[in-house]
Amino acid sequence: MILVCVTDQQSCDRLIYAGYRLAQNRNEPLEVITVRPRIMGKCTDSSDCWLASPEIQYLTEITISLDAELHFIFNDRPAEAIAQYIKNHKIKRLVTGVAPDGEISPFNQTIAERVPELLIYQVTESGTVIKPGQSLNKSQARRGRSVFDQAN
Repeated sequence: MILVCVTDQQSCDRLIYAGYRLAQNRNEPLEVITVRPRIMGKCTDSSDCWLASPEIQYLTEITISLDAELHFIFNDRPAEAIAQYIKNHKIKRLVTGVAPDGEISPFNQTIAERVPELLIYQVTESGTVIKPGQSLNKSQARRGRSVFDQAN
């Protein structure tokens, strides 16, 4: 199974499409997941309590159009929640975005530490897929021409 992590950014559509292509190539099912904060009791006004957004609606529509499943997790620690989901569902491949600075993001680092056998594919802003085991040059991360080194 291929799991794609998205946030509430419209540009996460590139992650879903990259995950879809990977799932099609590997003949595996696709799932999309997002982690939303648990805000019970933390709302200062009604705008703080809104868990949906036009961006999430857009990503939901893309996910549905690709016959993939969409999961919402409510947790204040996204990386830990995703790592636990991966373990519970025996996910083998994860698709995420590339950190803006070209380094491994703290999110991906936490997941890689908790699930070392997981293959993490990263997608640049331009939509280039960075496969596990390849290296990412920081200047190329923004241009989307290389890949990041994932210890397995």
